[in-house]
Amino acid sequence: MKYFIFQTRLLNESKFIGRVVLKGTYNQEALVERMLEMGSSLTKPDITAVIQLLSQAIERVCAEGYKVNLDGVLQITPALGGTFDGKNDTFTTPRNSVYLTAQVARAMNERISRNLAVEKVIVDESRPILMEVTDSEASAGADTLVFGHIVSVSGKRLKFDQAQTAEYLRLVNAANPSEFVAVTSFHKVGDQELVFRLPQTTFAEGYFEVASSLGTSSVRIGRSLPFTMAAA
Repeated sequence: MKYFIFQTRLLNESKFIGRVVLKGTYNQEALVERMLEMGSSLTKPDITAVIQLLSQAIERVCAEGYKVNLDGVLQITPALGGTFDGKNDTFTTPRNSVYLTAQVARAMNERISRNLAVEKVIVDESRPILMEVTDSEASAGADTLVFGHIVSVSGKRLKFDQAQTAEYLRLVNAANPSEFVAVTSFHKVGDQELVFRLPQTTFAEGYFEVASSLGTSSVRIGRSLPFTMAAA
């Protein structure tokens, strides 16, 4: 496995972050083929049917309020999104939602860490790089972004085409990436800086995500470090 290191900043704090250089994505069919190559006595239709049945069973039991523990692999837990006005309030869509979270089992992480060989490479990926997030209206030393304040995201290759629906700047819920708020009004949209007012959200911890084709035929995505937010 190859990795690279880059520097990023959040609220004036500099950090060096490592990222794995991904070779691609294994979909279900490719994973089944790999399992067959490993010498499974099951046939391809058998394995595919088991995976589909497993998916359906997880959905059903989680919908009933259970947590699923696949020993040595991961735990899947149902969770609620959104906020409530008080203890007497009720679940209301689309303000509230139900989603699943997954946590990789410690045993699997330990096996990966113990058996994996890593190699450092120097890479400057052709994607947006979000290096620094600052709240220009916050007091010195503040470690939380404030809703409604003017926020600056600086980095490299940040400019995107607002007329293209596939390109965007989003404020994403760190706990539930399917929940996000699109930023559509800007004071500045440049290759090295985006300036805008921080939109109000129902979640308190998030990160910025920029999607841009960068003049190519495919959209590239970059993300900032996570941060906390609060009302003024």
